[in-house]
Amino acid sequence: MATLSLKNIYKTYPGGVAAVQDFSLAVEDREFIIFVGPSGCGKSTTLRMIAGLEDATDGEITIDGVCVNRMAPKDRDIAMVFQNYALYPHMTVYDNMAFGLKLRGYSKKAIEQKVLEAAEILEIKPLLKRKPKALSGGQRQRVAMGRAIVREPKVFLMDEPLSNLDAKLRVQMRAEIAKLHQRLKATMIYVTHDQVEAMTLGTRIVVMKDGVIQQVGTPRELYQHPINMFVAGFIGLPQMNFMHTTVRIESDKVGIRMSDKWLWLSHLQDPINNTPNESLKEAIIAQGYFADALANEATLQNGTAVVVGFRPEDLSITNALDADFVMTVTVTEMLGADLNIIGSVGNNEITVIVRASEDIRVGDTLYLKLNQLAVHLFDPVTTWRIVL
Repeated sequence: MATLSLKNIYKTYPGGVAAVQDFSLAVEDREFIIFVGPSGCGKSTTLRMIAGLEDATDGEITIDGVCVNRMAPKDRDIAMVFQNYALYPHMTVYDNMAFGLKLRGYSKKAIEQKVLEAAEILEIKPLLKRKPKALSGGQRQRVAMGRAIVREPKVFLMDEPLSNLDAKLRVQMRAEIAKLHQRLKATMIYVTHDQVEAMTLGTRIVVMKDGVIQQVGTPRELYQHPINMFVAGFIGLPQMNFMHTTVRIESDKVGIRMSDKWLWLSHLQDPINNTPNESLKEAIIAQGYFADALANEATLQNGTAVVVGFRPEDLSITNALDADFVMTVTVTEMLGADLNIIGSVGNNEITVIVRASEDIRVGDTLYLKLNQLAVHLFDPVTTWRIVL
């Protein structure tokens, strides 16, 4: 397979519309990288620049150390799986998978061997004589992936390949793609707007917004160490709760006002390594990220306005004496084994997750305890996470 590098990539369309800005990323051999973000954030445009379907306005794209900016798509040794499958309707499954190999001059025997091997991997051998119109959406997607596999490219590119499938089939195909990556040991770049796909598939995730990388990290790093409010709110379902409040500083403790009481954060830690946040600050500096977040450290003082972030699963129901705040239930959502509860705390709306066996109804009053080790503080102006 191959390594891939993008250095200071820009894409600007006529009229000055900036689709991608200063995009830099190093992809190691055999990595599964996910580009995730809302519609229009530049993730598909970036993928198309890697493929050569779009020209980069500025910057350098290299595959295995070779600059490919001026190479035609056919010379980059990549294979792309599209959202709409892009199968030839008049060809059988076999011919669709074999077509690219025929153009490259492979022998009939070599083509047959490669197609049958790919069909075996994807469990579509019984479909080889059918035409696309006789296939389901999931089967068509397998054929599109098979067409890419037979090429044995240096890099696989996938542009929202599951977005046209129903919910049950998406879950099944996610597992199939994960197994495919493990079996092929391939370098893959996968674009999606679905953060569940991103979290379950990727070895690393690139979170994008407005053409700019917000954060790069493993699923665990993004979930437990979101660097700003956008990443914190985008990664995780239900999304992170946010409450606007103020802080109080006393010695080595930071207090945040929750409703009518103070919650004291005496020893914020890195929940991944269970070490003080000093290691997190060093990691942020080493990556060259987020100087604004570190600058907030010096300005945090009594009365400073902050946004407190915490995830729904970090709340638990308790008694009135032990509660950090009180919530009035406005909506309940049954999700199998879990119950999502949405309610109001003062002027804030928050979500808490409990077991579905809990008998909780609209209008109930809940007393909630917050796990202080899972609390994040954000600057309400810059939206960067505040590192304590």
